[in-house]
Amino acid sequence: MQKSVSKTTQGVDINFTGSVDKAKIFKMVENCSQGQCDCMQEDTKRKIKEMKVEELSEGEMKIVLTGDIDKSEIEEAIKHSKVI
Repeated sequence: MQKSVSKTTQGVDINFTGSVDKAKIFKMVENCSQGQCDCMQEDTKRKIKEMKVEELSEGEMKIVLTGDIDKSEIEEAIKHSKVI
């Protein structure tokens, strides 16, 4: 599974392509939105206003994060994720 992070006008998108495990993506977002993850610093979590998963096509998904967050903050959080 390949991951790429991109800055948008609304926040940050995380794109997943290849062998995407949908259950893991949804679990990661669920854990994060409920504050049950340790991958992201608390100040970064507070900056996120909305977090949603979009299924783009077979083998391609995207997590859309809305808020005043930097690409580098999310790249760092992905490195620490225990789910993906």
